[in-house]
Amino acid sequence: MGKSKFVDKLLKPAVSKWLTEPILRVLPPEMKHTVRDWCLSHDPMWFNKLSEFIDDDTSEWEYTVEVPNRRKDMAWCGMGADILRFYVADLKPLRKGLPELERREVVNKVRRGVALFADFHDEKMKAMEQEAHDLVQQERESMEIERSAFATAFELQNEAIAD
Repeated sequence: MGKSKFVDKLLKPAVSKWLTEPILRVLPPEMKHTVRDWCLSHDPMWFNKLSEFIDDDTSEWEYTVEVPNRRKDMAWCGMGADILRFYVADLKPLRKGLPELERREVVNKVRRGVALFADFHDEKMKAMEQEAHDLVQQERESMEIERSAFATAFELQNEAIAD
């Protein structure tokens, strides 16, 4: 690290993957200095960040990572098959032969989830349809402008020929 420009250029993507504050904070002091020297020429943002705690000798550092709600924050994939598998998984307890009351709770939970998914699906479909409509409308307007420009150019050309 820091010896050859060729190697440093190859290192940048790999180093960027693990260049995070929690990892940098617990590095041994000599390694922090080596990484900071490398960051000076390759990643100024991390150079500044690392300079803030370069002299801290920390062997353990706690931090909290917020894990997103997968059902709520799941990316829209096709027709939503990814999120539907969660609702199917919620049906798994029904195989155990649960009492009637617990079976109803499981089924109602899945029913509410599927209803929410249906609402979400409808919103996404409407948004996609609106986007498609807007694109078609935009294309029509663009074609109309081009058609008008061609007509004007054609008229001007005919006038120039007639003169």
